[in-house]
Amino acid sequence: NPRFRNKNIGKKLYERFFEEVKKIGIMVVECVTSIENKLSINFHRNLGFKIKNGNSEINGISYFEDYDGKGEHRVLFNYEL
Repeated sequence: NPRFRNKNIGKKLYERFFEEVKKIGIMVVECVTSIENKLSINFHRNLGFKIKNGNSEINGISYFEDYDGKGEHRVLFNYEL
């Protein structure tokens, strides 16, 4: 919801999630977003997520073609805890 953007809610949720998964021994978190979702790409990069090397690239962003089906390209990230 755009009304809740720029209030650090997403960042706080991720930070809490990171704390909890560390407790059970998870050391890498992965996530995925659409190549068209520039807000999500920037949000995850700003949090420290790294973009995985895909099989295509556009505007300097590596992505995986047809990841979720034909024409459904996705950017994959990982974050090391």
